[in-house]
Amino acid sequence: MLRSTLLIALACTPFVALARPGAAPAPLAASAAPAQIAAPCDNLFDQEPVLVFDVSGYGLAGLIHQHVCVYDSGLVTYAEAGGGTPLFPFGSSADITYVPVEKVRAFQKSLILAGAFSICDEDALVADAPLHTVTVFRGQTDSRAHTYSYWFPISQANTDVHALILAFIDDAFPN
Repeated sequence: MLRSTLLIALACTPFVALARPGAAPAPLAASAAPAQIAAPCDNLFDQEPVLVFDVSGYGLAGLIHQHVCVYDSGLVTYAEAGGGTPLFPFGSSADITYVPVEKVRAFQKSLILAGAFSICDEDALVADAPLHTVTVFRGQTDSRAHTYSYWFPISQANTDVHALILAFIDDAFPN
């Protein structure tokens, strides 16, 4: 054990000796080519995410974690775990369902119209509340996403998007 630790320390010595504290990193060589932008891919599988919604943290009931993912194919997944206190023992569940593609497109359009791609993180002084994280996608193979988080929806746009998400979840998983 001592021998292997000593060998590793000795092997790293030249690299540590060459590193100067506070020195700027060496510039890239002139021959280094700029990164190439990848060519668009064919979309062989209609399975791109439209929304990822997470609620995670601690509350009076203990650990809280919920995860929902909506795909443009109509697949909707739901998972939750929580508890861990004497009154609320730990438990978890998961479910999966399919909704009509038209319903997903309408949901995606309503998220866009409500401003989901322009909402920023909203902070508030809170205690015993889980953090909500929303990631919206454009539902394409090479899609840009937008993510924001909040303890409680404060702005009108965030309140609207939050209500749309909860209504969609309730409709997809009525039980």
